[in-house]
Amino acid sequence: MLRRVGLPRVLAFAPASTIAGTQARHTTILSVRKGDKVVLLGDRQVTLGERIVAKSSACKLRKINDNTIVGFAGSTADAFALMEKLENKLNDFPDQLTRAAVELAKDWRTDRALRRL
Repeated sequence: MLRRVGLPRVLAFAPASTIAGTQARHTTILSVRKGDKVVLLGDRQVTLGERIVAKSSACKLRKINDNTIVGFAGSTADAFALMEKLENKLNDFPDQLTRAAVELAKDWRTDRALRRL
């Protein structure tokens, strides 16, 4: 059973941090497992141009079936494309997450469009 814990609504602007003169944008996805229990969380930071926004509606986690939840960082379009492909692989290989991930990685290495993600 999945349960979403609400966070306070916050809209805060801050400049992107810099490291050695280059802009660094960071996101956090954290997974903790103990026994048969798993907690997966992600920040709600979104980059808009040169600014980083903490946006209460941003969600970087997605349930793709009853046994699999994924988290992502980076381009939203790329993340959704990869999640859709993983979902298709899980349909091809039900209850075999490792095999589905390996098959996705094989496709990623050989597909010209996927390699650009």
